[in-house]
Amino acid sequence: MSMVIPCRNESGNIDRLFATLEKFPNSFEFIFIEGNSTDGTYEKIEENLRSTNILNIKLMKQSGHGKFNAVFEATLAATFPNVAIWDSDLTIDEIDQELLISVYLLQPNRPKFVTANRLNPQIEDSAMRSLNRIGNHLFSRANNMVTKTNIPDVLSGTKIFPRELMLGSDICSRAMQLDPFGDLFLISRASYFELHIISINCEYKSRDYGETKIRRWSGGWAMCKFLLHLNTHKCHNKKAARP
Repeated sequence: MSMVIPCRNESGNIDRLFATLEKFPNSFEFIFIEGNSTDGTYEKIEENLRSTNILNIKLMKQSGHGKFNAVFEATLAATFPNVAIWDSDLTIDEIDQELLISVYLLQPNRPKFVTANRLNPQIEDSAMRSLNRIGNHLFSRANNMVTKTNIPDVLSGTKIFPRELMLGSDICSRAMQLDPFGDLFLISRASYFELHIISINCEYKSRDYGETKIRRWSGGWAMCKFLLHLNTHKCHNKKAARP
């Protein structure tokens, strides 16, 4: 499995990330993709690379901007057929990440899409602003209506999916451009491929370092346009997309 770790201004989390990754099997591939940090994140990753015991690890700089671009470029560079996203803010810890991976690897012949559900009683009080929590609930309802899915937290960045979900000539380029984070795009693709979608409750923790990269209003407006595009063009629906 390839684990993609997007990093932007997360230098204070890098030491802990490397210590945690050493607990994962050597059969994993780890891809750090850094995005124009101003706090020395790239240099901190390089420092850890010189001393780590991890065998299969890559460091990339994304060519564009935003999390979706980072995840997409890292997925293209991945060498394994399955991809796990683990956000470097560590608001989802390694115990829950390992749980998600173990669920994904069950029944390997059944294609799956596994995502973390942060909107549950385990969420720490200061982990998500009240307005953000309300927005998450609203976007989840809207997305589920459009994609015919039943996911309580569609904006969780922690997801595991087949690499081919981001590949192929049938991908709608306009949909890719509209989603700034990639969460809704990936869910629409999972629905398109009729994957078995599994949402797992995870403890969502407060940040120990750094600030959220989400811009509520601009990001929310972009996701509204994405859902409108899906609903209008039906590019997430295989039957509707057929000529």
